[in-house]
Amino acid sequence: MERGYCPKCAKELVIPDALEEFSCLYCGERLHISQLLKEPAPPANPEEDYFAFQRDALHAAVDYPQSMDHMSRPLFFDYFEKYFADCSAPFEALERCACAPGTDRGALARRAAQWLMEQVDAWFRHQKGWKLRPRRSDLRERTKFTVAIFLVPTACRAAPVIGRAFSEALRERWMERFPESPFELTTYEELTDGFKKNPLCFVTTAVCEFLGESDDCRMLTDFRAFRDGYLRSQPGGEAQIREYYDVAPGIVMRIDHCEDRAKIYPALYRRYLLPCHAALQAGDNARCHALYRRMMGALIKSYGG
Repeated sequence: MERGYCPKCAKELVIPDALEEFSCLYCGERLHISQLLKEPAPPANPEEDYFAFQRDALHAAVDYPQSMDHMSRPLFFDYFEKYFADCSAPFEALERCACAPGTDRGALARRAAQWLMEQVDAWFRHQKGWKLRPRRSDLRERTKFTVAIFLVPTACRAAPVIGRAFSEALRERWMERFPESPFELTTYEELTDGFKKNPLCFVTTAVCEFLGESDDCRMLTDFRAFRDGYLRSQPGGEAQIREYYDVAPGIVMRIDHCEDRAKIYPALYRRYLLPCHAALQAGDNARCHALYRRMMGALIKSYGG
């Protein structure tokens, strides 16, 4: 049996081990076992909690301009946990607001997202050089990356009741202001899975997916055979595969959040992947290897590693 307290009505619940999802016997709130509180929730004070959200939420969006520089596998997980420790408090406060009796959670999510987007927009306008296009674009893209890869997963993890609705509303508000600079919602679990994908073929897979090719297309199949055969047998081959494993997922995440990703992926395809594949088909494994290493070097230089 699992004992805990409902986050909405603060009543104690005893849940059989076989149940992961259930409804509170007292208030009817639909809950997951992970949402049970270990201690009774303190008396609701939505006004104070919303003030706590407003006090700290902007910090989570704009005070981490170096977040995209921590997207290699050795750096990402520790950096995310540090960010979560620093920035989860405002979303925990928003969660307490959402769990107060009588709260319209949809309205609260929209209100909070609107407020935060207004603060981000005002912060942009007060930054030196914001009106200069190159600086403006870089500042906005770095902020968007922090929001998409760190703030949204933190909100969903720290506030399971309202985090997703808040994140969806925040994305809508962002795209109203910056339609040319969209981003997709993700979770910490999805980010973690991203670092576990096929290392050598990660960039190739992303390019092929963008161009509408299937996961079993000829190019991907040939590159996987190249990795498992030729590359693993070369001196230092295993080390190179581990290197790709460390840096490729973060590179793809950064490209996916670039305004010009629609140009980047086709350019990679024409400049590197087509010649790599042609070399493979001609039986020139060494040339394919050299071209792929050249591509990874260029990507690391441009998008970190």
